[in-house]
Amino acid sequence: MEKHSILINVFGRQFPASVDAEEKVVIEEAARTVNAKIKAFRAQYKTQDDLDIAIMCCLDIMTEYLKDRTQSAQKVETALQQLSRLEQQLDAPVP
Repeated sequence: MEKHSILINVFGRQFPASVDAEEKVVIEEAARTVNAKIKAFRAQYKTQDDLDIAIMCCLDIMTEYLKDRTQSAQKVETALQQLSRLEQQLDAPVP
């Protein structure tokens, strides 16, 4: 797959990266999300320094990720249980 060189702007800093075409869109969206969170945290915690803001954003983003991952796993487990019940019903002898 072809690599694209991009500049990612996060927290007022530019980071060069070489990414696949599909990654480019995701990384750019991630950078926009991080920057939006930084802006929100800066507005809420005006006295915090940049490192504190960055750490708070990291913690917030990771918390959201872990919650989403747990919810997704629970949904998959529920779907698998439902499929198993349907499979049992289909395999049951017809009276």
